[in-house]
Amino acid sequence: MSKVFLLDTNSFIYRAYHAAARSPVSMTTKKGFPTGMIYFFTRMIKKLVDEHKPEYLYAVIDAPGSTFRERLYAPYKANRKGEKPGDLLRQLPYVERLLKLYHFPQIEAPDVEADDVIGTLAKKFYENYPDSQIFIVTGDKDMFQLVNDRTFIVNPMKDLLADAVKVEEIVGVPPAQVLDVMALRGDTVDNVPGAPGVGKKGSVDIIRQFGTLEAALDGTDQIKRKQYRESLQNNRAQIELSKKLITIKTDVLNIDGDLADLRLSEPDRTGLDALYSELEFASLRGKEQLNAVLDFAEIVPPDHIEVRSTLTEEEANTALDSIL
Repeated sequence: MSKVFLLDTNSFIYRAYHAAARSPVSMTTKKGFPTGMIYFFTRMIKKLVDEHKPEYLYAVIDAPGSTFRERLYAPYKANRKGEKPGDLLRQLPYVERLLKLYHFPQIEAPDVEADDVIGTLAKKFYENYPDSQIFIVTGDKDMFQLVNDRTFIVNPMKDLLADAVKVEEIVGVPPAQVLDVMALRGDTVDNVPGAPGVGKKGSVDIIRQFGTLEAALDGTDQIKRKQYRESLQNNRAQIELSKKLITIKTDVLNIDGDLADLRLSEPDRTGLDALYSELEFASLRGKEQLNAVLDFAEIVPPDHIEVRSTLTEEEANTALDSIL
């Protein structure tokens, strides 16, 4: 079967940024240009390609501007808004360069999030290419709602491949019920309110009892625990809104063309080597050049964080492990 990979690019970017922030080594070039995020992003891409060897891949990104979810609920992701850190902004152009050198087609759509584009692509490939398997590369548990017999979640940094059985093991319900559970739980990261006081266990217990969120909201008198019962009774509109916010759309693109258009070609190795050289990533170019770069260090900042242009394998893995 054909293996189609849909990459949640923004998820990779922010995981790489936080890995760099938690690293005991502050990565810069000799001229002081910050490189930590792009270094970890590159390692994550290499891990994905080397271990899974995708035949087809889309790198999906968030389009600039607001989305329909913010019109539905102004506080949506309000805790994540504001100016991006300057060191992150300076590194973002290198992400685009890297993706182009790997020959990953990039796609976005206005008024929606990358999740919705991924949901739409996953549905298209599932329906139109019955001999395909779809792998959604992300760390976002909301994506579990898209899993089916040929659609899976891949988190290469956790070595996780989630099918329907694994989803139920992680969330407590099968993929078809993930959305209803998440609507009750809410999401503090995205500022989705959910049902106050219900939590992880309560959300699973309620959906297991009723089968669907709608049945639970219509049958609250059958909920034994007073805290859960009153939460659903007093917050119905908020819970229904939460479900709308968490629902991943699957109809946001009109995509024409053949799946063969996505087949990956060999990365531009010469271009990648030039990029690694520019960023002083000797550990990605070849171990024979590693020691020379490890010798580089600028004046140690007041917080005693060591400054280098590359990391050892052990240091990089430790920093990546810290964000899982």
